[in-house]
Amino acid sequence: VVSLGGTKAEGNRLLSLMLVAGVVGALVFGPIADRVGLRRTLLGSTVVLAPLVLVFVQVGGIVGAVAVMLVGACVVGTFGIVMVLSQSYLPQHVALASGLNVGLAVGLGGVSAVALGTVADAVDLETALMVCAISPVLATVLILFLPSPRPVTAQVAPVPAS
Repeated sequence: VVSLGGTKAEGNRLLSLMLVAGVVGALVFGPIADRVGLRRTLLGSTVVLAPLVLVFVQVGGIVGAVAVMLVGACVVGTFGIVMVLSQSYLPQHVALASGLNVGLAVGLGGVSAVALGTVADAVDLETALMVCAISPVLATVLILFLPSPRPVTAQVAPVPAS
């Protein structure tokens, strides 16, 4: 936002709107995933990310702000879905699945931030953001290869006899 002539305050407001939209996305995508499935919900939210990033970069203004809010809903809002999906792949090791999920997300995010920062420094910020639109396309392809998750069954510990 600042690189396009906006103020830091405008950039901060837009970031806040994106994160609030992420909270709303989590509340909306959870029930949707319960109805249509985890993979379908994740796939649907990932498919729209690349066009939304491009709208933000190329169009800007109010339309770009709405696009960033939808990006927040799709990225932040699907964190719970990804967590449940990873746990369904390792039902006997849910803590391991959770740790791998969060660890990989943070680790890959850190490496990506360094790479995108390098692109932004070498070329410009707009190019770095355009590169950001490629990652959801790759993610969409990977999601298509995810196996169907096993149904999650509640495991209740036996009550000791008194």
